[in-house]
Amino acid sequence: MSLTGNVSPPLLFHSRADVLRRSARKCLAFPMATSKRVSGTPQNRPGLRNVVPVIIHHKVITIGRFKNEELPPSLMQAAMMAHELVVPSNLIHLKRYIIHLKKHRVTYCYKATRLDVQETGFAACGLEMISPAQLGFLRAKRLEAFEHYSKTNADVFYEDRGNSQVIIVPSGILSKRMGLSDLAAAYSRGQEYFIPPSQRDWVYAVVDEMLSKGTAFTARHGKINIPISEFGQIELTSKLFSDEILGIEAQEYGDFLDTQCEKVQSLFFDPKDYAKSQKGPYLNRLRIYGPGGGFDVLGDGGLLKDSCGAFAVRFDRAA
Repeated sequence: MSLTGNVSPPLLFHSRADVLRRSARKCLAFPMATSKRVSGTPQNRPGLRNVVPVIIHHKVITIGRFKNEELPPSLMQAAMMAHELVVPSNLIHLKRYIIHLKKHRVTYCYKATRLDVQETGFAACGLEMISPAQLGFLRAKRLEAFEHYSKTNADVFYEDRGNSQVIIVPSGILSKRMGLSDLAAAYSRGQEYFIPPSQRDWVYAVVDEMLSKGTAFTARHGKINIPISEFGQIELTSKLFSDEILGIEAQEYGDFLDTQCEKVQSLFFDPKDYAKSQKGPYLNRLRIYGPGGGFDVLGDGGLLKDSCGAFAVRFDRAA
């Protein structure tokens, strides 16, 4: 299905509340997928259990407990994020949409379920969870479908060194290495996801290297209000909503927010006293509301096991 211009999904519904410490706002989700089981019998391979057949590029692939070298390249990243890679049947055929823009062809879908299931299903469909910059860019194009709440691929890392900074790490680099199922499971128990002691040296080495290169960046604890008039000049919003490779500039989203009569961009992170009182460094994911939630950016609370939605996208260069 190819759509051009303003795109509205066929059906909207309210998901259950995204329970946050600071708010009881409800997140919006809409079903962009239909459930359909693939016919056929999985191939019998030694050592495989819980095998699920998946159609990718018109070829049937069985996925379950693969060794990394057995995986197709398109599923390698997904395999690294879960020791047992299982794609539920309702994620096998996510309904995808295509938008043709001047410089990009954007393939996207939306699914409401827990974080680890979303990431695995998106990867199996050749898509990736949306970044804050991509979401801001698509909203700035006045595409109504993208006004809804979404989890994003930006990790929020609360360190326990020195000043205990909040560090934004793009592309889910930390959470995918740690294990998304463990991250979601911790939040299902109402707990923070603490970095295992055996992984902390690796995490800090990665974070320090990314900070030195400017690919990761810091934020203050608590609530932050960025004036919309300075959206593209303030480092936090500039880096969060820009993508040099795709040619996305943060000010585009800032200009869009201005047309929505927003005077400030509010971002919420855990208070410093709360973060310092925890037993170790911990991890969260960034989520972004639409107009129903004041376009707030959330790096606190979370409940990533929750069924609130997320966009997945793939940007291709326009022909």
